[in-house]
Amino acid sequence: MIRTSPQVPSFAIDGHGALYAVWQDARLSHGAHEDILLTRSTDGGRHWSTPRRVSRGKASIIPVVAARANGSIAVLYLELGSQYRLARSADGGRHITDSAVSASFAITDAPDITPSPLVPGGYFVGDYMGVAPLEGGGFGAVFVTARAGTSDTTDVYYVASR
Repeated sequence: MIRTSPQVPSFAIDGHGALYAVWQDARLSHGAHEDILLTRSTDGGRHWSTPRRVSRGKASIIPVVAARANGSIAVLYLELGSQYRLARSADGGRHITDSAVSASFAITDAPDITPSPLVPGGYFVGDYMGVAPLEGGGFGAVFVTARAGTSDTTDVYYVASR
């Protein structure tokens, strides 16, 4: 089991007032796996665009979104069995490019958290990731990966994407 938070979305707003929301959702795969979905509102949240897949159609979790003043956005997410990916759009999410920002790793190398009445259990790299606009353009992303064969099984990385 993998500990994740499907009920926790991430939000951002750009300089034009457009709102963005991303979350993990299994509706497009009919429950087979989680995808990362994006929606956008340009009227203060009264109406939202049809959710669209940001991830590449593979099981993906824990997205975070950031927006620049000019309407460009970035979505950081974890593609299971693979790596962290950064999906970027220069036009408010209409056209998306996607690239790996971490080396591949196995989620089963992450700590296996024991469940409690308040906290679900499972393999957990943490929900300690983020993405933010960088001065001068691009986005910076921070995330945690798992490492096999050590007693300290996670590492924190920062990547700047221009």
